[in-house]
This record gives sequence, C-alpha cells and structure tokens, in this order.
Amino acid sequence: MKYDLSNIMTNAWRTRRMTGCTMSEALHQSWAEAKKPSYSVNGWFMSRSFTDSERLAIIGVSPVSLRETEKAVQLSWDTSYGKIVRWAPKSCLETAEGLESENTAEKCAQRLEVIKVRQNSYESLVSECRAHGIPARKGWRVATMKQKLAEVVA
Repeated sequence: MKYDLSNIMTNAWRTRRMTGCTMSEALHQSWAEAKKPSYSVNGWFMSRSFTDSERLAIIGVSPVSLRETEKAVQLSWDTSYGKIVRWAPKSCLETAEGLESENTAEKCAQRLEVIKVRQNSYESLVSECRAHGIPARKGWRVATMKQKLAEVVA
C-alpha cells in the first residue's frame, strides 16, 4: 500500500508545533494515523442511521475509527458543522483496501461484461415481444414482458 509521504510529514510538523513533542514522537503518531484503516459505510446503513442533514454534512469526509469491538466500529466524522459519532456494524463497512481490490481493471471488465450480457438479453426480449405484436418498449420489467409473451403464446 502506498502512503502520501508529504501528507504524513505535514501532519507530523503540525503535531510537533501544536503539542511541543519531539519530531520522532510526532512522526510516530503521524505514521500510526496514516496506517489506520479508512472505512466506507454502505448506503443503506447511511440512509437508516443518519438524518438528511447529517448525510449531507459527511459527504466527502472520511470517517476516523475511535474504538473497535468484535462486531462494530465507532466512527467519527469531523465536519464543518461539528463532530458526528456513530457505531457501525462491521458488516456495513468496507475498508479502503477492499475497495481498491474491488476496482481492479479485471473486475471492472468482468462487471461490464455481465452488464452487456444482461442488456443484450433484455433487448432481445423486447424485440421478441414486438415480433409477437406486443407493444413493448424499453423500461418494461422483464417479468411483465415474459407474462405478456406467455399469454400470447398460450
């Protein structure tokens, strides 16, 4: 994993100036902060656990983990409107490392291929409906088109 060394040094100098500690201690703290896992919270959990104004406030702000148990993590977002602290189950979280492995070129190509296959089968279903005189159009549900085809064929 690559670290932003410039950001680590900037944070270390800031810590040293604010606290008056040694540069060694400041660097140690800055590296520890950089190595902490960063989390991303699933959308359905966000909509269930946060108000609309809280969701707007934390857009683009990375959460910081405060405490961790076996099944949950306490996350904190420092926004311009104040600090928001919530417990989130680990099943609702994705780490940045997990997101990076999900977005490799091969995985993106595989997902794109699946989408193209589904799109082609949908378009062929629409044309089959039209061939049988059903005025199907894009936007119809697959179940509706299959039901109409079954009525016509039977």
